[in-house]
Amino acid sequence: MLYLLLLVKRAIASIVSILLLVGSFQFFSLASANTVPYPSQPNQELPTIEVYSPKDGEVFNVTSVVLNFNVTKPESWDYYWMHLPVIGTYHVLVILDGKAILSKFEDEFNRNLEESLTQSISSNFAELTGGNHTAEVVVTAYAYYSNPSPDHSKYLQDIRNISKTVNFMVNADLPTPTPTVEPETEVAPFPIIEVVSVAVIVAVFVAGLAVYHGKHRR
Repeated sequence: MLYLLLLVKRAIASIVSILLLVGSFQFFSLASANTVPYPSQPNQELPTIEVYSPKDGEVFNVTSVVLNFNVTKPESWDYYWMHLPVIGTYHVLVILDGKAILSKFEDEFNRNLEESLTQSISSNFAELTGGNHTAEVVVTAYAYYSNPSPDHSKYLQDIRNISKTVNFMVNADLPTPTPTVEPETEVAPFPIIEVVSVAVIVAVFVAGLAVYHGKHRR
């Protein structure tokens, strides 16, 4: 009986393996027959950037500011093949005072790229020092197009940057940290009573010696 069950399990495993192999073969055959239809030339349209907070020249009385902006792809980019962008995609870089704060590709903001051409993005600037600051949004656009091969199995990229810069001012300072107060070292009072006691004992001892010597002299 045990041997029969073992044979049945092996037969089932073999059938499953065959089905998986056939399915994989059909999938790759379909993918090869229907390659991504990249255009022959890169799309010349570019995404647009709209920064709506902070406004250029705005003054804040707090040390934390949130950068809010939209990135909108051209309508011509709204074309997908098996959920993959065909015309192009983009990468976003946020730079505050020369330092990169945020760096992400389009699909990291929105996994379902087919939902909308416009993506709303925020970046928090915390613990800002008082004074002037510069925030720059750089969008790198990747426009895809096919190589000269007739099967269009590979693609090339036309890469271009667009950017928007805003300047703002923080009219506040970071809170001054509370200084650490070292505990005062208590100085032990001078043991006056003990000194007086010792002095009395010494005086009595000296007086006793004087009396003793006086008696022996007589």
